[in-house]
Amino acid sequence: MQRLLVTALAAIALFGADARAQTEQELTTRLFTISSAAESIQRHACNVDSARLYRGAVDGLNAMPERAGLPPLRLASPNAAGFSTAFTTAFGQAAAAPLALENAAIIGMVKAADPHGSYWDAQSLATGDLWLTLAHYEPTVVYVHAGGPAARAGLQRGDVITAIDGRATTEIEPGGVWRSLRGEPGSSVSLSIERDHQPMTVTLERAEANPESRAALQWRVVDGVGIISLLTFDEHSANAVGAAIRSIREQEPQTRGIILDLRDNGGGLLDQTFEVAGQFIDGGPVARTQPHPGCRRTAGEFYNVQRDGDETGGSPLVVLINARTRNGAELVAAALRERRGATLIGQTTSGEAEVSTTIPIFSSGRYAAASIRVAELLPPSGDSWEGRGLTPDIVVPEGGDGDAVLARALAHLGQ
Repeated sequence: MQRLLVTALAAIALFGADARAQTEQELTTRLFTISSAAESIQRHACNVDSARLYRGAVDGLNAMPERAGLPPLRLASPNAAGFSTAFTTAFGQAAAAPLALENAAIIGMVKAADPHGSYWDAQSLATGDLWLTLAHYEPTVVYVHAGGPAARAGLQRGDVITAIDGRATTEIEPGGVWRSLRGEPGSSVSLSIERDHQPMTVTLERAEANPESRAALQWRVVDGVGIISLLTFDEHSANAVGAAIRSIREQEPQTRGIILDLRDNGGGLLDQTFEVAGQFIDGGPVARTQPHPGCRRTAGEFYNVQRDGDETGGSPLVVLINARTRNGAELVAAALRERRGATLIGQTTSGEAEVSTTIPIFSSGRYAAASIRVAELLPPSGDSWEGRGLTPDIVVPEGGDGDAVLARALAHLGQ
């Protein structure tokens, strides 16, 4: 890190005397963050060295839309000093804001360490019903609360926000994205988005913040069947699922069954996926991990339910899945099918079975993080779904009027 900073300070001499004092602190700060990120990624990732990370950082800078038409940056030497020279060149060209350059370099390093890795700076909309992740230089929707302003506007998980009120998000630093989305209740904001590579525009009407709008779990009883919808696995998920099951059984003592809706659930905290599955399983194994070949960062582990008793009392169980059911959510579905005899209904899942580690990164007083894969996630049987997804027991296409998947699940439990 010290070598990178010394090289950067020496390179500042390339600028004029007036610019020197103005740029020194900014450049030093950005390089310090990038070098710290490189050290953290190398410490946590598997089979990656600093040379590979810095080559990725330069690739990330060259991929920036703002650098279109400029000569590509080159890594004079595959180390911190070589990157410092390249970054200083990009910084001096002023084609992009300093924070955008920093983000591009870190994203490039993350992708060099893991092509499926991600870099994010999650913030919430003022209404609390929308969460975004910074990926591929543009904010991407990762969570939409059902019934909130974002959902009413038609936003969906996976939507990439390309412009806010006509201004391209590539021209806005991350903090500015969140500020642009916030506003007075009743006001509106126009969002240009890409969904499955198709452009479209939605108008979001801001609303008063709802303290319950961030709840990732909802439950209800329909025709004697308890329905639990879980959108993500956060630190409250296991307790919330357990409480929902108890509430359902209190409201409907003769429950005909439980439907766990994991559609659009992209996973989350690994320990919570185990504990959520444990709410439906009477002890024993729930998952295992297998480290990537040659990776010494992690070891294979087996995970057992840390509690006794099935909260549902053995009620018939259905799990709803779709193509956006990912990772930890896929693990829960697989474990419940194997250990609990749950019926999976919907569409084939995404086929992601990776255990990722989250690497905290701090820059200018803000929190960001990188996510890097370190192992494969497996159900108790060891039957991997990586790359192929979980095939439902009953296939029901999405689309059409109403919720055909839920209707089929209710019919299944009524048989």
